[in-house]
Amino acid sequence: MYLPVSAHSQTCLRASLKRRESLSTMPCTQPHCWKDFGDIIRNNLTKLVVVFFGCKSCEQSKQLDPVIDELAGQFPNVVFAKVDKDEATDVAGYCNVSSTPVIHFYNKGKKEKDLIAPTGEELKKRVQELI
Repeated sequence: MYLPVSAHSQTCLRASLKRRESLSTMPCTQPHCWKDFGDIIRNNLTKLVVVFFGCKSCEQSKQLDPVIDELAGQFPNVVFAKVDKDEATDVAGYCNVSSTPVIHFYNKGKKEKDLIAPTGEELKKRVQELI
């Protein structure tokens, strides 16, 4: 039996499957839709979740991207997620992200103060403060 699926749902499903294929080599999760994002927060209520909002056209985002990967390796008990605001527009819209890079912190499911265009050192210091 065939059930119609919206184009957005199909895109989200394809991205989710692709992400699962390469999950073992990725230090950060990459939610592509609101459901993925919500699952990350809900499934990690006892942990610090650091969400990096960036985009491919932003030079500052490109510079911060490898720092996020490095921190994910340094802090294995912290969940790091990367959201491309141009691809996951529903997530960026819900989180009120209009410019990048911006970092959101969720400590035990509660949103903490954001960091806007931080340096790698500022980000590392903030993670250390929150864990």
